[in-house]
Amino acid sequence: ELFLVEHKSIVKESTYLFTIQFAKKHILPKISNKRIDSFTALDCQKLVNQWAESFNSFQKTKGITQQVFDYAIKMDIIADNPMRKVKLPKKKENMNQDNKFYNTDELKLFFDCVKDYGNLKFLAFFRLLAFTGMRKGEALALEWTDIDFEKRIVHITKGVILNEHQTPIISTTKTKKSVRSVSVDTETIEILKRWKIKQAKDLMCIGINSSNKSQFLFTY
Repeated sequence: ELFLVEHKSIVKESTYLFTIQFAKKHILPKISNKRIDSFTALDCQKLVNQWAESFNSFQKTKGITQQVFDYAIKMDIIADNPMRKVKLPKKKENMNQDNKFYNTDELKLFFDCVKDYGNLKFLAFFRLLAFTGMRKGEALALEWTDIDFEKRIVHITKGVILNEHQTPIISTTKTKKSVRSVSVDTETIEILKRWKIKQAKDLMCIGINSSNKSQFLFTY
């Protein structure tokens, strides 16, 4: 808890929230009942080996735990960091890596299904993800002013994250390099135009004027 106070003041909110999530899910269930000054290098090696068996992001969990030990050194609670003596196991090769992505035929079938489903918002959302490569959080943060219909360009400058109360908030992009402008095809632009018109009608029916400059593309 002391580490998190300092950590929150020096990192982006998304990084802070990521740290809390990993701590609650992977770190504290394993070691919250053990005094930090009782850890040996062997304890830490066994811990990292267990994480490596369980999930692919074990290096991040090891890194967070290592930072907490470093903080304990700074606070004169321990003399050295046993987590820094750990040898990282090799990541397991994922034999099904290709299955994470749609090929051209699968993507075409997917969009045929989305069109048949008849939800224009879903079609616009997944079309942007597929044809720009943007993250879903970046798509959820898009405002209509980020779309240049004439030049067929989408400007990506921000993202949506969940805060510590699990409430969606607007944040910066994941990295500085993530701020970018992406060209899109004519069909995607036409789908977005249709969605903008339908969204305006839907919102008007419940008394919301969507013509303000900060209107998001995708809301609920």
